[in-house]
Amino acid sequence: MGAEHFVSLDCLRNPQLRLKPIPFWNILILRAQIVIVYFFAGIAKISKDYLDGRQLRSLLISDDRLPFLQSFVSTEWGITLFVYSGLFIDLLIGFFLCYKPTRPLAFFVAVIFHITNKLFFDIDIFHHFMIATLILFVKPDEPRRLLYKILNFFKKTA
Repeated sequence: MGAEHFVSLDCLRNPQLRLKPIPFWNILILRAQIVIVYFFAGIAKISKDYLDGRQLRSLLISDDRLPFLQSFVSTEWGITLFVYSGLFIDLLIGFFLCYKPTRPLAFFVAVIFHITNKLFFDIDIFHHFMIATLILFVKPDEPRRLLYKILNFFKKTA
C-alpha cells in the first residue's frame, strides 16, 4: 500500500521516497473500510429493541458513572434523542466525511459522538481508534504541512 513513504525507516536510507506520493486508491480503500464500519453499525441498530430504546435505557439508567446526566437520560425524550441521533450518525457520518463540503461538520460530530460514547459505553480502545481514523479523510498534504510547522516551531525554540 505504499506505506514506506514519508515517515518510515526506508526514508532514512533513501530520502527520494519522501517525494513519491501515496496512490489515492490506497487511501480510498482505508476510507471505505471506515465508512463500512459506521454504516453497518447503523444497520445493526435498526431493530425493534434498539429503536424503542429498551437496550439504551437499560444501559444508561443503571449507569452511575455520570450522575449529572441521569436526569436527562432517564426521560423518554432523552432516550429517544440518544437512540435516533446514534442511528443517524452511524448511518450517515461516513458519507458526510467523504463529501468535502460537509467534512468539517462531520469531523466535529464524529469526535463528539465518540467522546459521548466513551463516557457512556466503555468499549476499550474502539472510540480512540475511530477518532484517530478521521485523519484518513483530510487532504493528503495536510498532515505533512502540520508536521513541518511543528518541527519548525521546535527548531526555532531550541
